[in-house]
Amino acid sequence: MTTPSAGYRSLLTGAALNLSPLKLIATGGEASVYAIGNRPDLLFKLYKEVNPKRTAKVSAMLKAPPRQDPVQPFVAWPIDGVLPPTAPDARGVLIPYGRNTLTLLGLITLTGAP
Repeated sequence: MTTPSAGYRSLLTGAALNLSPLKLIATGGEASVYAIGNRPDLLFKLYKEVNPKRTAKVSAMLKAPPRQDPVQPFVAWPIDGVLPPTAPDARGVLIPYGRNTLTLLGLITLTGAP
């Protein structure tokens, strides 16, 4: 599956973002998650629905990140919002790519250890 990656902008700075090439990792009810070829440290969460309420939520999350160890964070918190070329609402978020991690389901059931 290919998704257009040209023209995205940073919610924090308005600067152009180069999010290519994109490789689909997973799809869920709220969004699809892509690996970014030129940024192996980040993932792009691309929302299926875009609206002002979600943009407000993303902005609030960016303003109040949790305190966590930068070397071993416990939650994949957005580090920036992603805007489309001309629209004002967030199309998605950039999150750190956590490798060798434990999912919440794995933590609850103790079966998902890396």
